[in-house]
Amino acid sequence: MKFSILLFMMAQALKYTARMYPEFRKRLKEKNFTAQFKLQDNSEGRWIRFENGKVLSKKGLCDNPNVTVFFKS
Repeated sequence: MKFSILLFMMAQALKYTARMYPEFRKRLKEKNFTAQFKLQDNSEGRWIRFENGKVLSKKGLCDNPNVTVFFKS
């Protein structure tokens, strides 16, 4: 549960930063990709999509992420 809360808060921090800082939002527009963060056993995860300067985040696993970061536990 701590892991999912941490990932949720990370996504919220990215969204907030994109709203508050135009320079950061401008940098986000440079690339469009999906990053997935998950436990190695696939029991928990969250994906974050960066698209046209916006940040979208959903709980669960993405079917086709561009980047995956695995955590042991």
